[in-house]
Amino acid sequence: MEDWFIQIIDKLKELLPRIFTFIAVLIVAYIVGRLIARIIVTLLRKLEFERLTKKSEAEKIARRFGMSLIGLIEVVTRWTIYLIGLQIAAQTAGLELINDLMAKIVNYMPNLIWAVLIFIVGILVAEKLGNFVQSITEDEKSQLGISTGVLIIVTGSIFISLGLLLVVGLRDLAPNVTAGLHLIYEKTFNVGDTIQIGEHTGIVEDIGMVKSIVKKENGDYVVIPNSTLLKSIIIKKEE
Repeated sequence: MEDWFIQIIDKLKELLPRIFTFIAVLIVAYIVGRLIARIIVTLLRKLEFERLTKKSEAEKIARRFGMSLIGLIEVVTRWTIYLIGLQIAAQTAGLELINDLMAKIVNYMPNLIWAVLIFIVGILVAEKLGNFVQSITEDEKSQLGISTGVLIIVTGSIFISLGLLLVVGLRDLAPNVTAGLHLIYEKTFNVGDTIQIGEHTGIVEDIGMVKSIVKKENGDYVVIPNSTLLKSIIIKKEE
């Protein structure tokens, strides 16, 4: 009985520092998230974002969720930082299960953020273009002999198609750009370093925003997407 009690005490002594660290990092993330969200909202209001989007379709959609567009941006900003903070807290405290789960969520977040931004910008641009086309067609429809509604539908279809193509293109580009920024900021490796990634070993020739280039001993160049580098085990060779 006494040994069992001692084991519990020892386990608590081991876990308590991790728990305190986890809670402390979460508190910091909470404060930072609210602070950054407030700064962004303040900047948007100074830029008269609310006035510019007051009658937009994006604002109407946000209102359906019980908040303004600027409020939606604030919520997305806060929760993005909260989730990143949760991953950092789990990693710092050594809680591997939570860390692995949050890592998957955080790695997916750039795609989600890009999609939201493209959606909002797309609605605003489409609305402005729609108003522009409507104003032109109202003046010129008698000369063209074409229905205003038909022109608006055709123009809208064109821009929706372009928007879908843009989303598909950015779906793969956004994670690579985000990974590139991470590699450059963290200085995981530098130009001139010899690294091994998978079956490829060579000297880093370039670290770009989207891809990095490694030159192998036989002179071949290997172009690697930054998102692949970020998810792979990289061995840095000593010179």
